[in-house]
Amino acid sequence: MSKRNFQIRLKEGLNILNCMKLTGIISQFKANFLLKKRGGSINARSIIDLLSLEIVRGDKITILAHGDDEKEMLLGIENLLGKD
Repeated sequence: MSKRNFQIRLKEGLNILNCMKLTGIISQFKANFLLKKRGGSINARSIIDLLSLEIVRGDKITILAHGDDEKEMLLGIENLLGKD
């Protein structure tokens, strides 16, 4: 299992477009995925669930991934969330 902490640097936070990009990345992989924010946690393969967390710039999130391709998945997520 891999765990990564992120501080959201995207200017718009995880708006609908960025949620679509994130779920697009996640859907390419088989690893299990969990996103946590302030006590709430979701399986972020759902855009609706992602939007429900109302993640904005500056929020801190934790991503847990488990599976054969977890490292590749996390790299793709880092490429998205690491952009300003």
